[in-house]
Amino acid sequence: MFVPRFFAAGQPGNHKSYRTKQMGFLAEDFRGKPVIGILSTWSDLNPCHMQFPQRVEEVKRGVWQAGGFPPG
Repeated sequence: MFVPRFFAAGQPGNHKSYRTKQMGFLAEDFRGKPVIGILSTWSDLNPCHMQFPQRVEEVKRGVWQAGGFPPG
């Protein structure tokens, strides 16, 4: 089974798999899937970006539906 370097045992940064499991995900949730990072510039200081938290959740849902893994 293919394991992305992001989670491969013995690789630098392998702590990411431990952190992901601490977030409540099982190894089956991310093993063999592309890991897609989602960045948002939302903050309470900028009212122009009030829709960003909702958009981030929509993007995460799309990544899950496409077979990827959006950590966070």
